[in-house]
Amino acid sequence: MKTAGNELIINIDGGISNGDIEEMVKRQIAEAYEVYQPYGLTYDKESDRLYYNGELVGYFEDKQIKHFFGPFQDSSITIYAIRDENGALTGLDVEGAAKQ
Repeated sequence: MKTAGNELIINIDGGISNGDIEEMVKRQIAEAYEVYQPYGLTYDKESDRLYYNGELVGYFEDKQIKHFFGPFQDSSITIYAIRDENGALTGLDVEGAAKQ
């Protein structure tokens, strides 16, 4: 998910416990979401959820790379990634968050 052409791909080899697999998946998700951090969107491994400037996110979508996270009913915050014609991330369209 780091650029428009990348995907989150998780490879799991045999002999790994479920707890180790879960931690590996969460670590890879966190790494994939690093590209959105400069715009205030972060992934929390403990809750397995996205946060926008510290507020829980109900839905996130990056249409250009065909990725979404949610929907969750416990937050009204909806976020769409904004990319330019070359696929570079240029910002986030945020609905329902408190004004900063």
